[in-house]
Amino acid sequence: MHSQYFLRFYNRDLTFAEVRALTSGIPVTYIDSGASMTTLITNGSMEADANWANYGTPTTQERSVTQKHSGTYSRKFTVNAANEGIQGDAFITATGKKYRHIVWVYPSGTAVNIGVQKGDNSGWLDNSQYPGLNSGAWNRIVVNLTESAGGGGAFIVIHSGAETSGTWYVDDIWGGAIGLLVEYNSSAMHILQWGDNSSNENHGDVANAIPSNLPVGHNTRYVKKGITSNTTFGNALPPLYAVKGLVLEETAGDAVVLEISTFAGRDDIIAGFSLGSVGMEYVNSPVISSGHAFSLTSTRSLIVESDTWGTSSINVWFLLEKVM
Repeated sequence: MHSQYFLRFYNRDLTFAEVRALTSGIPVTYIDSGASMTTLITNGSMEADANWANYGTPTTQERSVTQKHSGTYSRKFTVNAANEGIQGDAFITATGKKYRHIVWVYPSGTAVNIGVQKGDNSGWLDNSQYPGLNSGAWNRIVVNLTESAGGGGAFIVIHSGAETSGTWYVDDIWGGAIGLLVEYNSSAMHILQWGDNSSNENHGDVANAIPSNLPVGHNTRYVKKGITSNTTFGNALPPLYAVKGLVLEETAGDAVVLEISTFAGRDDIIAGFSLGSVGMEYVNSPVISSGHAFSLTSTRSLIVESDTWGTSSINVWFLLEKVM
């Protein structure tokens, strides 16, 4: 007599320990509902008339309603010389991580060039021509790359390459990490961000990751870097979580006095906290207001404000705890 066992795999990124826990009925560390990775490309939808600069000197570079892949607008450029087009805003990459960029292009000819700058801004990670496109139609181009030198200076360029005339429309550009996105740290699962446990701190931004099985007392963190002005992080405080502590680091500029709250001007987390020039502070009770705001049913914003920013730049680690 023998028994049969059936095992169905739902996620190839689960570890052996997680698969074993699932098959034996033991709860895994974290369950979320509806998480999705956000794009690295600012205004890749082209709906805003912003975030795209000239690459070279195209004769026309503008938001356009003439052709669009989705929404109302695309980005149009017309050239009269080689290597002219559009350049997007900078984004952050991590060395050794794999990235995918998806670009929709409507060319007057049959080719386009796509370049991606290394994160340390030292040169091209890739700058290739994509021939064989359908002229006068939308073409989907997928670019897969492994970052060799990560940093905050990566950007994408769509340009004419060797072509010295023609018009291109560009829309719905998406870019993001693929494969194993980060080395997840289960103590840093957050509604908007999954924490990276590796030294590169490639914390992955997500959307709508609602924790559903974490116990009372669960601690997590939300990390935001390079804050230089009054900034609101919408929906950053999950339901049932309160701010337990803060790590504040000033990386540039003079001393700054900070107010942190869940509503503008309310100062319900900290009020009038002085952070020294190029220093780091851990802030907890009693500096953090007693009864700091949280909600039983909805997310709340975390707001960082100051009247004395000057040239200051700060990093903030919000330390959060599930209270009920």
